[in-house]
Amino acid sequence: KRFTDVMDLLKSNNELFSIIPKAKTAKIVRSILNIVGSIPDSLDVQISLSRDVVQWCVAEKRTFLRQRIEAKLASLLQQKKLPSEGLEIIDKLLVELKKLDDKQMLTETHLT
Repeated sequence: KRFTDVMDLLKSNNELFSIIPKAKTAKIVRSILNIVGSIPDSLDVQISLSRDVVQWCVAEKRTFLRQRIEAKLASLLQQKKLPSEGLEIIDKLLVELKKLDDKQMLTETHLT
């Protein structure tokens, strides 16, 4: 119901996010997504919010956070019964993670 308010909150704090460390920003954004995820019947909102956060991460060059959110987005798309979209995201993510040699994230993505 207040999805737009959450997105506005994230966008309005863009300057703050550029000042604080990237790890702290990632923690805040992931916490917001987890809070939205705890709301019953919020799968569509979670998917939309995750897509918007991924776009923001690309614009702000937040690769680490983007990868984590994309993995979560792929999982959400699987739950929504949209496996082709989820697999498309996972395939791109796996190639990128193999190049970075991020073993932990690679394993988590394979398990998604």
